[in-house]
Amino acid sequence: MAAFKDRPLDCGPYRYVWVDALTQKVREAGRVVNVSAVIATAVNHQGQREIVGFDIVSAEDTASWTEFLRAWSPAGSPG
Repeated sequence: MAAFKDRPLDCGPYRYVWVDALTQKVREAGRVVNVSAVIATAVNHQGQREIVGFDIVSAEDTASWTEFLRAWSPAGSPG
């Protein structure tokens, strides 16, 4: 998963980007809690869909979306 998340996004420019989340109930420390799987799918310069970002977050809120989008976007890359 780390190799996927840290790979370079070199098939751009991306003409379209879709972001979405799917909330699921999971068992954590003997309790059932909600988590969200967030995913970003883009269309690369060859016209093919490519998953450009994926993460699991504990809450689908502004802070989680901001962190997710900054993590995979070239302007917000860590480092």
